[in-house]
Amino acid sequence: MTDLEFYLTQDHRARNLTTLISVTVGTGLGIAAQEWGGAKISTAAAISFVSITFVEIVRALAYRLKPARRREMVIGFSSSRRSLLRLAYASVAFMLFAALRLPRMQASIIEKQLDRATKGTPPYKEADRIIEFAAQNKIPVRAKSIEIAKRRVTAKYDSVPAPIQNSVKFTLAQLISLEAISATGEAFNVSFAVFLKAGQYKIFAPIVISDPQSVAITGEGSGQTVLDIEFDLKFLANAVYQARQAAGDLIIAHLSAIRQGAGVPPAFLIADAQLVKMPLVRIAALDVVLSRLTQKLDGILWVDVTFDRCEINYDGGSLFLQSVKFIECAFVGGNAQAQTLLMMFENSPSPVTYKSLVPIG
Repeated sequence: MTDLEFYLTQDHRARNLTTLISVTVGTGLGIAAQEWGGAKISTAAAISFVSITFVEIVRALAYRLKPARRREMVIGFSSSRRSLLRLAYASVAFMLFAALRLPRMQASIIEKQLDRATKGTPPYKEADRIIEFAAQNKIPVRAKSIEIAKRRVTAKYDSVPAPIQNSVKFTLAQLISLEAISATGEAFNVSFAVFLKAGQYKIFAPIVISDPQSVAITGEGSGQTVLDIEFDLKFLANAVYQARQAAGDLIIAHLSAIRQGAGVPPAFLIADAQLVKMPLVRIAALDVVLSRLTQKLDGILWVDVTFDRCEINYDGGSLFLQSVKFIECAFVGGNAQAQTLLMMFENSPSPVTYKSLVPIG
């Protein structure tokens, strides 16, 4: 009996070890092809099958055993039954691994692809495709990777022709949208961006947002882009930004708004009541510092926001706070339960994280 015949019919221990090795290698390569290479499940399955077969054949052909050792082997299950068991184990193992969602691995792939796609010149169509995929699947891309991509895109913001500039604005909006998704876990889809470079901007009247598009208004950072608010409540539209009948999402990010001078301070952001209640419209503030303003918290997602000497109002509606700081603020609740909750925020020594979609009071 040749070594190969003995291996196939008698040495079950060696074949079991081969099965373990082949399934591990095949499953690993299949997952790598799917998660890192972006291969379809059918392609990943084919890679896994070929890898398992290759390892099985190589191990069988390389098998050698001394005659004395052969006599010590104990015959167990039939070779055909063993082969069926190995095939079943391999199939089950691959399906289990393929079914697993590996968000960190997926995010790593997206980050590498996004890095390559934003190194060139606009339009960034490939980057748009990558961002759309990550947004639709809510893949948590790291803030650092998004920031690098934003810097590259904003560097081209004013240096390209008008038609291409619209494409750059779209890519920037998509990046801000992805940033909001990664920070909140909520679905955002923003298609147009207004970019405010680092500097100080004097605001003498409210800014009304009634564009039917979903909009992202972003600066270069809360310490770099500063809005100097020069008006008060004598205006009917008593907010720096007032969203009216917008049909899409609104994100305001990476800037500061500071009220200078005397008078009754306006709010930072007010959205029409029906807009806040629309289930498919989301309004968010990311990396924003507000000083000496008023603000109603209801219906807006607040992430990495600092309220400094502001008047904070809460009427008991849906509330989303993530790493929000309140510094020497005054709190006004619309009902007793809302006021009690605000007092908890006032007395918190650390940034507040609180999420509730259920109205109180």
